[in-house]
Amino acid sequence: MAGAWACMLAARLLARLSTHAPPLLAARRMAADPSTTFRAIAGVVLAAFVTSMFTGVAHDPGAKSLEGAQLRPGILEVVTEAQPADRTALLIARLSADSATVRRVVIVHSGAVPGTLAVDCPQLATVLNVACTSRPSFAGLPPPGLHGVTGLVPTSADGPVHAVYAETTGRPAEDQVRTMVAATLPGAVTSTRTDQVELDTRQLQELDQGLRLALLFVLVVAASSLTVAAVAGITERRRPFALLRATGVRAAELRTTIALETAVPLVATLFAGAATGLAAGAAIARAGDQVWTPPGRDYLLTLLVELLIALTVTALPLPLVNRLTRYETVRFD
Repeated sequence: MAGAWACMLAARLLARLSTHAPPLLAARRMAADPSTTFRAIAGVVLAAFVTSMFTGVAHDPGAKSLEGAQLRPGILEVVTEAQPADRTALLIARLSADSATVRRVVIVHSGAVPGTLAVDCPQLATVLNVACTSRPSFAGLPPPGLHGVTGLVPTSADGPVHAVYAETTGRPAEDQVRTMVAATLPGAVTSTRTDQVELDTRQLQELDQGLRLALLFVLVVAASSLTVAAVAGITERRRPFALLRATGVRAAELRTTIALETAVPLVATLFAGAATGLAAGAAIARAGDQVWTPPGRDYLLTLLVELLIALTVTALPLPLVNRLTRYETVRFD
């Protein structure tokens, strides 16, 4: 309903600003049946909305996201689950003996119940941002060691080692510990808070690129639908167009009319959906205390290129106007 209403407003605005016959004819036809006009391009609004909403957050998240990360500063997580027990024990011994680069080692065992960790919450809170209440809350960006964890079950019976957390003395120490882990336990997954934020940022960027391709696909499909509708409209209006040509309207003016009938709603809905998506993305980021940045030049350039491709598709039936609206159509009227 809102899309048809927007198309009707755009048509009325075009009619008010028209100083020549082609835009006036196009505006009156769109205003007469805005629902049909919008139906062919309804997907453009949704695609532009979703793409623009994610564009503002698919950048460097900055310091605020680092503050919300689960791992504390200087902590290196080593997920050792499903690794050989003897190699894991050797790694723990080496980390505990290296006092120059490792300040503290916290060993977390798997609980008896799947999805739980056999560790006290205060001990885990020394390396993770965990709220130790009646039900420990794992807020923030979860590291790999917490994926699938449902709770903490402190117990004296130690199960297999789930993860090892090493508090390092600085960034050079992190690299040294990574090298030690790679040499001692090659199959283990290591990560820091910076790694987790960079992973989330990369995933958002990949999502942003995928959504732009999806927007291009939706635009081409919508443009093709408009093209089919334009061909049908030309065929249905052969006689009126031929009468217009007989009264002095040039074929170029008729082509302009048909081009405006397809281009105006496509452009209006595309930019309306993009603007609404940007506003929604900024509001969501502000509500979640996240960083939102306006889209850069590459996003606007991508949007314009995709729009140009869609408009090129809609221009395909225009050469038919000259052949379908010849004087022979109304010669004997």
